[in-house]
Amino acid sequence: MVATTTTNIAKNHSVTLMPLIEELFKRANWQPQTVDRVVVAQGPGSYTGLRIGVTTAKTFACTLNKELVGVSSLEILAGAFAHTEQLIVPLFDARRNNVFAGGYSNKNGKLEQVIADQHTS
Repeated sequence: MVATTTTNIAKNHSVTLMPLIEELFKRANWQPQTVDRVVVAQGPGSYTGLRIGVTTAKTFACTLNKELVGVSSLEILAGAFAHTEQLIVPLFDARRNNVFAGGYSNKNGKLEQVIADQHTS
């Protein structure tokens, strides 16, 4: 890990995101042109937060002519426990007594989704 930051700022993502990215580049002593690819969480998560994050990532990648990669927010959380052989079930509060959840397992050294969303109509 080169640099990381965590915030607990409710809302105002559109105001705080770019200054945070700029600060991370400074702390890592990097220039935007040195990035190989841009990776962005594609959800699940707050609709507005995801829109702001994806739009920022797409603009950043397009401006720098870099690859853009989307990853699952749940898979990112599960990745912190990828060394275990047990079932990993990350979840997010989806509000209104709901959660976003997924199930992941370590298969041959690679994290694999083993419980997928089921939608019925």
